Amino acid sequence: MNARPQRPLFGLLAGLLLLSACRSSYPARWVDTRVPSPSETLLYETLRFAIDKAGYPVGIGVDRGARTIDTGWYMSLAPHKGQGFRQRAHVSYGPAEDGTYELRIRVERQSNESLRPLDPRYAKWESAPDNPQEAQRILQIVRSYLAREEIEIGPTPGKRFE
Repeated sequence: MNARPQRPLFGLLAGLLLLSACRSSYPARWVDTRVPSPSETLLYETLRFAIDKAGYPVGIGVDRGARTIDTGWYMSLAPHKGQGFRQRAHVSYGPAEDGTYELRIRVERQSNESLRPLDPRYAKWESAPDNPQEAQRILQIVRSYLAREEIEIGPTPGKRFE
């Protein structure tokens, strides 16, 4: 009689093991930093602008209460198997003790292993290593929007012809 109630539990455990085996075998590579911002609302709007400028669609993956943003997939198809990819950004932020905000960005990446790589209907996406360089690029866009100091471009007027 005890065997019947354990079968659904066994099926659930087997399903969870199968699901974990299908997930990425690559470790998540987060880029962590602190950024200055006068308010959390300004940081949130800046993150939205930066993600949009980087080319990622932002849809229902925004949760201001949890302070996270998960974008949609940015897709780049290529004519050869394994060269096309898609990637999406995961962002989390929160206040730090010194008046700045902690910011974490991860760009998850998958490669297209289909024999028809230019047709997205036949795409076969497989996990690939995360793209920390793209996370750094998004972070640089955020930093440029939140720059507090005045930026000087070019030589100073007195030293122009010396």
